[in-house]
Amino acid sequence: MRADQALAPRNPVAAPPTSRQGALSIPQARGLPLLGCIPFLLANPLQFLLTQRRRLGPVFRVRAPGRDMVVLSGVEANRFMSEEGKDCFVSARFWGGVVREWQCPHFISATDGAVHIDERRALKPSMSRTVADARQQGLVEIVHETVGRYARGGSPFSMRELARTLTNAELYYLLTGERLKLSPALGKALAEYQRITFNVLVLGKWPRLMLKTPGYLLSRRRALAFIARLRKRFEAEPPADGYFRAALERHRSDPARRAKELDFAFLAPFWAGLDTLGSSFVFLVQQLVLDRSLLERVRSELDDAIRKEGLSGIPSPETLRKLPLLYGLCMETLRLYPVAFASGRTAARDFTFQGYRIAKGQDVMILTSATHFENRYFKDPLEFDIERYSAPRNEHRTKYAFNPFGRGPHICLGAAMAESMMLTTVATLLRDYELEAAVPGKRYPMIFDPSPTLPAAFAVSVRRR
Repeated sequence: MRADQALAPRNPVAAPPTSRQGALSIPQARGLPLLGCIPFLLANPLQFLLTQRRRLGPVFRVRAPGRDMVVLSGVEANRFMSEEGKDCFVSARFWGGVVREWQCPHFISATDGAVHIDERRALKPSMSRTVADARQQGLVEIVHETVGRYARGGSPFSMRELARTLTNAELYYLLTGERLKLSPALGKALAEYQRITFNVLVLGKWPRLMLKTPGYLLSRRRALAFIARLRKRFEAEPPADGYFRAALERHRSDPARRAKELDFAFLAPFWAGLDTLGSSFVFLVQQLVLDRSLLERVRSELDDAIRKEGLSGIPSPETLRKLPLLYGLCMETLRLYPVAFASGRTAARDFTFQGYRIAKGQDVMILTSATHFENRYFKDPLEFDIERYSAPRNEHRTKYAFNPFGRGPHICLGAAMAESMMLTTVATLLRDYELEAAVPGKRYPMIFDPSPTLPAAFAVSVRRR
């Protein structure tokens, strides 16, 4: 099944001109008078950037009112930001709006260098694959509880709403070891608070006036009340282990950290999960309900593994990772629908990349997912092909070609945990439920709100097998 045909290859790239200083002149993306590239970036930034890459090459400039950004793309860009160029970029400016709003200068995504490494080292054990693997049965039960609530009555429901409620409940369980029946209202409040905050303070898509709207203020109030309850409880009785204990210890060991920083540390993993894993679930389910033969192939593989091992439930996480079709389904969703498709940074110093000079202070975007759509790495890249992750193809193993969780020093802290969560959740859905689209055969377009997802109108009905 083809993805958006607008991503099809264009004409070969012409050689860029050379500046008087000897460096290559950075080509500029075409925009509109006065507006620059902003209309295209608002509508579909991924498609626009991929199109410009094919037209202009791996390095190009994008301008909009008040914005001037250089885009780096391709395997070499992914390698550069991970190896010899990893110290050429900083993140503080990109996340500056959130840092100022929350007074959280130690926010892990906004720090760099030794400070960032130290923060990752402290939090990493609580967001590892081991955590998700050890709590697999609890994740299965959360899927049953959450899907059961939405499926009650038999009416179709928004897959996007289910995904965010489910993701939040699963994350809370993995980070605390406790089950929480997260209400759809709270799940919606967390999502709305994150959506508007990011669109205003991170991406700059919306005016600050949006932070004064009644809907935003209500969502903010509900989300902060939830975080306040968590903080009060865990400060009085710290958990034995896990993320929240690690966050508490970081806060208590550093007198420079403000009270609001702890609140944001408690909120951040929920926001991160909504923006990545939650949206990936939505894309994956649409793919399954549009292609019944795909669903049956993956389900048959899973059912065979269950029968072979004589199980009453889904196989272990280790076994799930070895099921090529299930694993391929999850990885192909992450490839073709890259939620974290780029990384915003600022040049920390002058540097040269592939002959182009980038000046200190220049805003930079590394389009880490550009390689996902290149035929040299992924054959017929617009096809949804779950077998490309199995031997002998193993297309995802080309170094720096497959980047679903970003690249460089800021690569997603919970990537391995998210992968385990995804496999367990999808396996449970396939084993125990029948999924049907409310509008059979309709493919909903990718939207950006703030990251790639599908409209709330994409609805499904679910019943037990």
